[in-house]
Amino acid sequence: MRKSLLLLICVLFFLSACSAGSGYSQDDLSLYNTKTKEEIRLGMTLEEIKSVLGDSFSETEYFPYYEAPGVSIGFRDGAAVLFAIRKTDEDDTGSSDTENYRTARGITINSSYEEFQKKYPTSIRQGNNLQFYLLHEEEGYTDITASFVEDKKPYQDDFSSVYYINFGNPDASPDAAPSSIYVGDFRAIFMADVDKK
Repeated sequence: MRKSLLLLICVLFFLSACSAGSGYSQDDLSLYNTKTKEEIRLGMTLEEIKSVLGDSFSETEYFPYYEAPGVSIGFRDGAAVLFAIRKTDEDDTGSSDTENYRTARGITINSSYEEFQKKYPTSIRQGNNLQFYLLHEEEGYTDITASFVEDKKPYQDDFSSVYYINFGNPDASPDAAPSSIYVGDFRAIFMADVDKK
C-alpha cells in the first residue's frame, strides 16, 4: 500500500512539473512601469497602449515607431510587436523615464549583465549584448535560445512566433555598460517589419 501511494505521489509530482511548462509566458513579453504601476504587453493595440500610457505619442526619427515617455513601440497589423528602451545622455542625470520600466523578471535599464543572466540564465552573449529567445506555440512559450542562435532555419516558416529579449549596448568597447532593452518578435527587431506610418 505504501509503495503504491509513494508511486502515485511521484507520478503526480512528475505530471505537475511537466504541466508547469518552461516557466515562461506572455508576461515575459511585457514591460511594467514602476512609476505609473501600469503594464504594456506585446499584442496590445495602439488604442489599448494609449489608454495605459496616455496620448503623448510621437514619431521617432529612426524607425516608424511611436514614442512615449521612456519607451518606443513598433506596431504591425495594429498590434504592438516591439518595445525599445534606450538610455540617452539625459538618463545619466536620473531625469529620464527609461529607468521607470522593467521587464516581467525585474530587469531595468540600470541592471547589470550579471543580473540579466540570473533572470534569463540561458541568455547568450554576443558582443555587448545578452540575447534570449522564446518560441510561442499552442502549449505556451519555450526557451529556444541555444538552438535558435545555433541554427535559425527550423524557425524560418514563422519568425513572428519567435520572440527576443535583448539587453546590452551597441557600443563595440568591451567595457560598455548596458544602455538598451528590446522586447519584441524576431520580424520586428531583425527585419524591421513594423507598420509604416
